[in-house]
Amino acid sequence: MRQHDAAFISTQDTVVAMQALIEASFKTHVRDITKMNLKVESSSNPGEIANLEVHEDNLATFKSISPLVDSFDLSMAAQYHGRNKSHLDIKIYARWKLLSESPTSGMAVIELTLPTGYMMYKPIMDSYIRKEVVPRLRRGRVLPRSAVFMFDYLDFEWLCVNFTIERWYPVANLTRYLKARVYDYYSPEQFMEVIYEVYDLYVLNICEVCGSYQCPYCPFFSGVDKVSPRFLSLLLWLILWRMTLL
Repeated sequence: MRQHDAAFISTQDTVVAMQALIEASFKTHVRDITKMNLKVESSSNPGEIANLEVHEDNLATFKSISPLVDSFDLSMAAQYHGRNKSHLDIKIYARWKLLSESPTSGMAVIELTLPTGYMMYKPIMDSYIRKEVVPRLRRGRVLPRSAVFMFDYLDFEWLCVNFTIERWYPVANLTRYLKARVYDYYSPEQFMEVIYEVYDLYVLNICEVCGSYQCPYCPFFSGVDKVSPRFLSLLLWLILWRMTLL
């Protein structure tokens, strides 16, 4: 049971497992005298055996095992452009490194948390996938808060996903640190997670993000240089002189 909040990885696994447990409970009639010693070994971390005890006093106590293993490499780079950091170019590099287990991973997924307010036009992403710019990249989606990329597999060579997101909604004072994660879809205990910093967006205030020329108090987009009193006096004199000629 890898995801205790959402049960097993897929709906089918959950239904089959729950049905088997229910039928076993009905047929054995030993619910009141349950006492079991379990030895659990993860396929991603062979040799590491965890012992679990289940008895009447801890039936309702949640039990979990964290089989951590160094399976992937992940790095990323972000570059901003636009007058108020309205465009963000993101490059994500990932590869499989647990070669002692297999030369490639299973179906791999890269998930990236995005700054609030940034999105990508879906047809652009669909075109990027269809062109097969990145080997073995089969699906890609940019959601309101995250970007997801799915690969057939990753091997020991670096793969790079390069895409650009744009600011769709004016949001300021964003979170300074976000995370990126790569994992095996069928063995999510094999994963790598990194934190990346978006300091340039963190320090933006709402006036820099807004970009409205209609705001008379905006120092970034509607500001003008101050006119000197001498220039105003000269302008007034010229207007009066012109009126006298008429």
